[in-house]
Amino acid sequence: WLKFVAPAHGMIVLSSIKQWDQSPERVRYERGNAALCEVIRRRFPNDEFERLFGDERGIQPLIDVCGGHFRDLFRLVLEAFAQAEELPIPKVAIERAIKKIKRDFPPITIDDAYLLKRIADTRSADPKNPDDIRHLVNLLHKHMILYLANGKEWYDVHPIIRVEVEEIV
Repeated sequence: WLKFVAPAHGMIVLSSIKQWDQSPERVRYERGNAALCEVIRRRFPNDEFERLFGDERGIQPLIDVCGGHFRDLFRLVLEAFAQAEELPIPKVAIERAIKKIKRDFPPITIDDAYLLKRIADTRSADPKNPDDIRHLVNLLHKHMILYLANGKEWYDVHPIIRVEVEEIV
């Protein structure tokens, strides 16, 4: 968000891992999703990944909603462990983990929802005035908007709240 508040200062901005493209359909970017899966796989020795998740399909729902952020993915995985009563981690535990992490996000106001919907539709964050900048910076700070860069910079709504934004609007 600093790039909007202090654009004259040179800084390195870390983007999310690309998981989808900018098209309206959000076509999956398999290399990004595979890389996120591999990060988790390498955290476990030998065949422990399979014992915990079954296979890549077991962890995919967590990857789908992490927004390309390692921190969010690790939180989701830890919460899935906490929710699981058996191994491999059952789908119901994965769903409970996602709901729990989603509850940690701030509430979405109607004004927030309309700005988030515009960003989701356009994949752009183009503030027009100081109030727009403040609103955008606030949503970036709350981690509701993702910054992506793959040749050119673009924005999207964090996938864990995307459906809720649609429902509000």
